[in-house]
Amino acid sequence: MTPRQTGIVLKEELDKARGAIHADHDAGLGGMETARRLCQAVDEIIFKLYEAQAEGFTGALVALGGYGRGALNPNSDVDLLFLMKEPAHVKENHPPKEMLGMLWDLGLKVGHASRTIREAMTIGKEDNISRTAMMDSRFLIGSKELYEQFYNKYRWDIVRRRAGAFVQDKITELNARRHSFGGVIRLTEPNVKNSPGGLRDLQAAMWMIRAREKVETLEDLASVGLINQEDVALINDAYSFLMRLRNSLHFISGGPFDKLAHELQPRIAAAEGFEGMQNQRSAELMRRYYHAGQVIRDFSDELISLAAGYGGFGKALGFKSPKTDRLGLFADAGRLRGKSFPPADLDEKPDILFHLLCRVAKEDLYPSRKVFRGLVKIKEQAPPGWFQGPLAGKLLIDILRLENSERALRVILRAGILELMIPEFTEITDLSQFDRYHRYSVDEHILHTIKNVEEIPLGRHISGDLMGLYRHLPDLHIVKLALLLHDLGKRAEDHHAEEEAQFVGPILERLGLTYLYDDVYFLVNQHLAMSRTAQRLNINDPATIRLFCDTVQTRENLKKLYILTHGDIAGVGPEIWNEWKDKLLLDLYEAASRYMLEGDTVFLSGPEQVEALARETARLESGVSVEETLEFLSHAPERYIHTATPESIAAHMELERRSGIKKLVLSFSANQGDLTGEFTVAFPERVGALSVLSGVFASKDLNIAEMIVHTFSNGLALDTIVAQGTLTAFSDPQVVANFERELNEAMMGHRSVSEMLKRRSRYIKEGGPNQHGMEPRISVLNNLSESDTVIEVWARDRIGLLYDITTALASRIINIESAKVVTRGTQAVNIFYVTGAGGGKLEGEETERNLAEWIRQALA
Repeated sequence: MTPRQTGIVLKEELDKARGAIHADHDAGLGGMETARRLCQAVDEIIFKLYEAQAEGFTGALVALGGYGRGALNPNSDVDLLFLMKEPAHVKENHPPKEMLGMLWDLGLKVGHASRTIREAMTIGKEDNISRTAMMDSRFLIGSKELYEQFYNKYRWDIVRRRAGAFVQDKITELNARRHSFGGVIRLTEPNVKNSPGGLRDLQAAMWMIRAREKVETLEDLASVGLINQEDVALINDAYSFLMRLRNSLHFISGGPFDKLAHELQPRIAAAEGFEGMQNQRSAELMRRYYHAGQVIRDFSDELISLAAGYGGFGKALGFKSPKTDRLGLFADAGRLRGKSFPPADLDEKPDILFHLLCRVAKEDLYPSRKVFRGLVKIKEQAPPGWFQGPLAGKLLIDILRLENSERALRVILRAGILELMIPEFTEITDLSQFDRYHRYSVDEHILHTIKNVEEIPLGRHISGDLMGLYRHLPDLHIVKLALLLHDLGKRAEDHHAEEEAQFVGPILERLGLTYLYDDVYFLVNQHLAMSRTAQRLNINDPATIRLFCDTVQTRENLKKLYILTHGDIAGVGPEIWNEWKDKLLLDLYEAASRYMLEGDTVFLSGPEQVEALARETARLESGVSVEETLEFLSHAPERYIHTATPESIAAHMELERRSGIKKLVLSFSANQGDLTGEFTVAFPERVGALSVLSGVFASKDLNIAEMIVHTFSNGLALDTIVAQGTLTAFSDPQVVANFERELNEAMMGHRSVSEMLKRRSRYIKEGGPNQHGMEPRISVLNNLSESDTVIEVWARDRIGLLYDITTALASRIINIESAKVVTRGTQAVNIFYVTGAGGGKLEGEETERNLAEWIRQALA
């Protein structure tokens, strides 16, 4: 046959084999068995191609990486090493190029290298990725003698002789990978290969242990006593399940897609035999994933600890007898280990458990697998009073008083002890979330909220006020207890199927903690109050502060709620907390605190306040007189004077001077260490200006998070816009000048905003409002502000959404006084404070109904 005919025949053969394997996968074939059969199918093709086209090649063809381990996922790379006796420039030794071309033509993603043994040794020393890929090598065809020379020399010269450095390099690499892929097992959309507890964890652990001992498989580890024989099946089952999930992801996506995305979870869950409504079966799939991931991570971490130096290798690692505490516990390589734990006889009080948890928290340790089994034994054999009644309540409060209580709580949660103390935790343990906003499971989110509170002293994007409150709040354990209970009502099918606050009374009564009821009930019941007010409402409106303070009641409640809200928001997911959110909460805290002390007087802006602002502005800024400042402020709306500072007034006066109330001018400042920036825009007031601004911002891929509008009596409009997106370029004054020019052209009608948006590839309306099941939800509220109507629009987030809404409002001559945009995953919540054409609220049932309908039509 010609090469082309051979290719056609082999492709038909490979497609037929893969099709049969895919069908068997759909019928329930195990993950590892599917991967082995896919590997065997590729082996057969390579053998035939090699025999047909490798004439004269005297080396060996070797499989590397996952292919070398004998397990291929459907769209994994096929990595090959042409191992040569002589360098590639020796003509008769050159690898067969035609073979590689045909493999690509067959639809295989082939990675390849041609090396002599000496070259392989050099690469193995210099490159970490190549080093581990060649550790997982498997002889395919050719000179087996040459391959065995390579294998033995590589194992001794590269891996075993540099074992210590190799292990440390791999630990550093593993920690970086885990951090970049979410940091924890219980993610709502984990990467089954790279997230903590994923396939790569076990592979990395095996690389490290193989650098220390002559072992290849789990069975080898058990045979030399490094793991228990009964663990082998448990680990193999967990790994095979993750491999099955990865196979499903590859088959469904048609590519090397490893993220267990929300959209794919219901389909995969149904294939795994889980039943119920969409979120319910997805929740059960994720529970099984979390269990498998925990098995993989625990075992991997134990192996890594051994490889890093603990005495599983006896004299080879210089193991010395450790110094133990009174319970036989000792710390080693981040692990709390024990020779014999727990004691045979357990006391009536849980002192030994608290002792262990204190060590875990204070020394930042995690129990070894052996000690963890001891904790499970305690759960099963401890006197009932340990986990019920006043003893359990005291134990819980003692834990929460620890500075690193999150670590201790994590241990008793994973051991099943927390569920004995608070049975309501059973429903939310390992429960994923499906709102496309939270990145963690419910229980992981709760632990992160407490961890974030305890990390306030570290000060990352945290105001000095919040750090000061943390240091001086005497009953921080109450805040942490409220966080522990604040999401107990979540369920798979509904975001909050039951109100969390209803659990507080029964739980505290069972634990003998009723004296904490008022504080804990308030915090749980109102745990979203500060977040919603700060992120959605205009805190410069007196009605907002009055309503918020009526809810909070006391300054002590305010302090606790401030700390709790920080923990809750930051606990949504990695990198959620930023300087902008910190400022939103701080501004609300300061405004509410002042109102609680001074009452309505804080809203007054008499002549004395204006005079004082003018004098201070003139003092700080050379070239600005008191008279000029008073003239500027005489045209300012009252809410501007409430919030203005001398520095901002001077900057705004300069913008007014540049504008002459004839053209648009702007300034930009980046929020250091944050992903937001602040644009201040001055221009002649005109109907629909905000629609133009939001459209041009959207066309530049800048998402508006907050917009404060001030309209002066002399016709000046002064808008402050907090935006997110690609802002680094705006550090260049020329970029700012170009953006200012484009805004002017759009304002004057020389540029079509809709055309600018159409050119944005991300401004796509395909799928309409039903995409992700998100119909627009519009509320018109006249009870949140004394002077404005508040409109809330919940819709699927997309570029141009704000433009469409503001255009609809402008077409009805509706003035926007301020706006905020909160993004929650794929949802956007747009909040507008508006007035009618003549000022004042838009009141009346028919007016409110029409207003909602106009916006709905604009989004259709």
